[in-house]
Amino acid sequence: MDPIGISRTLKDLGSKKSVTSVCVMLDTDDIPIPEPNEIQEKVRFHLRQEGYHGMVSTKAFYSDKNQFSDKQAEEYCNYGMKPISLRGDRGSRIRMMLVDMVFWVENRSNEPVYVLVISKDENLEKDAMFYTVRQLLGEHRDFHLTVAQPDTILGFPS
Repeated sequence: MDPIGISRTLKDLGSKKSVTSVCVMLDTDDIPIPEPNEIQEKVRFHLRQEGYHGMVSTKAFYSDKNQFSDKQAEEYCNYGMKPISLRGDRGSRIRMMLVDMVFWVENRSNEPVYVLVISKDENLEKDAMFYTVRQLLGEHRDFHLTVAQPDTILGFPS
């Protein structure tokens, strides 16, 4: 069961709540780096299927394991997506994603927010720090979070 205030999908939000901002956090470790137009199309299609048609902010996190070329980083920026380089191990990557998530959520003042994390890391939701931040944001904000596998949203095989 999810902690209080956290939804699995946008449909769970119901008609009484109006999500005005969605942040998509794409963890590119362990997947081929997708084309930015492909991400944009597939993510927006998924969100429309869930009933959302508003503003979307997309961030692509990558590490030394899966580097972006300068050209790829520029293409992502041209599509309004922010590539973010992370150094260190899995724990460092999760911590930096969480820091970015907290800042993004807190900059949205009192509006309902939704974060979609796309990651192949099957243990992400079991990570103690991830769970704690998720629960704290859910208890103090109109905050909704979904963690999805890349194949679910982007069509990449597991």
